Amino acid sequence: MAPGHLGTPWQRGEQPARPGFYIKLANGELVRHAGGALPGSRRDRYLRLHTIVVMALGPIAGLVYILLLPFLGLAMLAYALGQRTLRGLRTAGLALLAAVAFPAWLPGRSYLVRHQPRRQGGVRRATKVERDLADATRAFKEKRGRRG
Repeated sequence: MAPGHLGTPWQRGEQPARPGFYIKLANGELVRHAGGALPGSRRDRYLRLHTIVVMALGPIAGLVYILLLPFLGLAMLAYALGQRTLRGLRTAGLALLAAVAFPAWLPGRSYLVRHQPRRQGGVRRATKVERDLADATRAFKEKRGRRG
């Protein structure tokens, strides 16, 4: 039989076809056709399925769904736990990085001396750099106050 004849299982879009179930080969879409011309253009190819085949595919699809459902549940659980674990590790890693890489780092300050500032009477005594910075800030504020 020639392609596109009413008796062949292969049909093209816009061709007359018998009523039944057809699979559009371009995307695997199942089309229920009531009769007349098939939808789509002449480039679209369809494969006619017998009703018996369609009826047999229903229980097989259900069986596959039932068999794979527990594995899908386990996969979703593993994904959720993995996301939670990675989020916790990221938080812990950032905290560790902040503690190890930049201990008490303050932007704008230069740490050229390795020792800690001395404490006097339980209160930390200001270093020379801190005193100079405070003096420069005070002088800047005074100059700014005279202008305004």
